[in-house]
Amino acid sequence: MTCGSTVSEKNSEQNRLTIKRVCFVSPGNHILHEPDLTEFHKVLLSQDEGQKGQQTEPDKLIRAAVAFVRALPSIDNMDAITEIVFKSATRGKEQLAEKLKQSVLYYQNGSTTRDAESAV
Repeated sequence: MTCGSTVSEKNSEQNRLTIKRVCFVSPGNHILHEPDLTEFHKVLLSQDEGQKGQQTEPDKLIRAAVAFVRALPSIDNMDAITEIVFKSATRGKEQLAEKLKQSVLYYQNGSTTRDAESAV
């Protein structure tokens, strides 16, 4: 549920998410690892069970993550978002929350840099 450049570009175009919201969609990165998000991914996929089609697991996860991010009333309250994402975590919630915050900031800062470079 954070974003890599390929995933973010694909999702921003296909799902019409702002770059700030796209930074919440992905399987993980060097700050927040994919295993840190396993429980949340299971929750997202269980909510996506009723969707039709023969999509692969990654496609289903991306669609479910995009739907989750889109449904957030605001992305400005990171504490509220981390509480939802790590609700079922049995330990290390504070560490995971901090990693998610750092990961989102990492991508937001990178996208700002890319946008500024492309404008030159």
